Amino acid sequence: MKSFYIKQKVFSLKDRYTIYDENQNSLYYCEGKMFSISGIKKLYRHDGKFLFTMKRKIFSLLPTYYLVNQQEQIIATIHKKWTFLTAKLAIESDYGDFHIHGDWASHHFDIFQQDERIAQFSKKWISWGDTYEITIEKEELLEFLLALVILIDDCIHNSHDQNN
Repeated sequence: MKSFYIKQKVFSLKDRYTIYDENQNSLYYCEGKMFSISGIKKLYRHDGKFLFTMKRKIFSLLPTYYLVNQQEQIIATIHKKWTFLTAKLAIESDYGDFHIHGDWASHHFDIFQQDERIAQFSKKWISWGDTYEITIEKEELLEFLLALVILIDDCIHNSHDQNN
């Protein structure tokens, strides 16, 4: 089980995230395109190796996102589910199906594969920009799960901010 931190840069014309380990070493970074209708973001290792493209489906009743690999193949589809008080998302992927449950304030999330919790993350209440603490229990899915956290931030918090 390992812990990571994702920090979103506040003053930037495009979305930027940096992912740190427990010792605050920068391991990954994610950058969004300046002008993109589908909110395209790309995730890289700290050494510059490209990992994933993340993008939002443009016309959809509820938010839908795609995670695309280096070969331009969709490896995961993330659907926000219709709920009343809590955030729920369903993920169909090449790694299996997952479901995500958030608390009433959308600040704490658990990621499940079948009935096993494989990761959890929480958004800090008071921080400069969005900051998440992530605990990953299934380390073979590390980079995939880190990309999911960024997509969930976009799906839950950024779409909520755009609607207000």
